[in-house]
Amino acid sequence: LSEDLGKKIIEAYEKGIKQKDISRIFSLHKSAVCKVIGRFKTRGNVIGIRKGRRPRKTTSTMNRRLKMITSKYPRKSAKQILQEL
Repeated sequence: LSEDLGKKIIEAYEKGIKQKDISRIFSLHKSAVCKVIGRFKTRGNVIGIRKGRRPRKTTSTMNRRLKMITSKYPRKSAKQILQEL
């Protein structure tokens, strides 16, 4: 959900509108509205926490070579491709 939509949901909630009605107004599932309101109550904002991602094992150069090899030799196994890199 966007930050703007989250703020609108919180505004409606603070006006006393029920979660079920808010979900109908914004055409969202009730659980989505509940999560936004819960996040606002615990953290004081509607922005979600960024989760860390696993670091990439291949570089962009390796990715290009992989695409080239697999398109040129589609029957090669992963072992054979790895030896070629």
